[in-house]
Amino acid sequence: MKPVLIYNPQNPETSSLAATAALESIISGSSFHENRGTRHPLGIYNVSTSRILEKLINAISSLHSFMISAHRISDIVINESAYDRMRGDIEMLMYVTAEHLDDIKSVVGCFFSSTDQRNKNASFRLLEKSMKPLRDRTSAIANNIKHSHGRIRLFSIEFNHAEHEILLSGFCVEGSENGAIGPIPIGSTGIRIISITSLLFEVAFYLLYTSQKLKELLLAEKFSSGAAQPQKQEELCKALDLLLSVPVYTFEDIHPTTSFTFRCENLAIDAESTSPLYGSAINGWTKDAKGGPGSYTYEFKGDGVSRTFSIHRLSNVSLVHFEPDASK
Repeated sequence: MKPVLIYNPQNPETSSLAATAALESIISGSSFHENRGTRHPLGIYNVSTSRILEKLINAISSLHSFMISAHRISDIVINESAYDRMRGDIEMLMYVTAEHLDDIKSVVGCFFSSTDQRNKNASFRLLEKSMKPLRDRTSAIANNIKHSHGRIRLFSIEFNHAEHEILLSGFCVEGSENGAIGPIPIGSTGIRIISITSLLFEVAFYLLYTSQKLKELLLAEKFSSGAAQPQKQEELCKALDLLLSVPVYTFEDIHPTTSFTFRCENLAIDAESTSPLYGSAINGWTKDAKGGPGSYTYEFKGDGVSRTFSIHRLSNVSLVHFEPDASK
């Protein structure tokens, strides 16, 4: 059964990260953070979630702005600085996401006298399991960048649908394979090109899901009384509102909506300030419209030595349909 994630901006419990209130209700004497020389566990979590939400908002905003101004490959040159910013925001988001997963482990570590004791705890092992899919993805990309001299490169393809001209963008890791420079497989999946919106949804969903799992651990191990009342978190709501306003599509990846049930209630997104784009959850793809892909382009950066490059043929473009507002 798929985990259920609920977003209701009018309900503090479903417009905040579940672990925040649990960490505000820590039972006195249950944390060893001072002995271990770390921040208070709530402090670790607040700093971490603030940073990942900031980078998530930046990445969504840069994609949204680029898609408003660029509809054809020829528009990339005109919007080169926006394209560069989008790449930088994606790369930063991946690093910060990996850091956040480590921070969650540090939060839990505050409640144990040693790392070994934490690692043996059954509740902690369940929490680690919940983080594994996202950790595997970010680690595979980070390892290629750090250890195999890989680099994040953007991929864009023109797409016509229901008389809309759209430039769908994704990213790959450029590296060396069989003596040629080009998109290399990410991890063991064989995937080479990932939709940017898939990454954005994946980070957002796992941010919500791991927070739920952290709360469950804190309550199950009686580290938290659960007495504090949740408070609406504006930055989280901003990130989710923006996310629901960018087109939803996949390339060779599987969209995270297949792994999670994401249910929204009482949405009140300001269309004027957010501008939901065609193909987004708010302004979805027309189901019976004709359309199809057109020309595509990869980013390549010369290294001054390599002379052989591989061109990967994109195997799939899929438009993702889902109705997020369960209150309608």
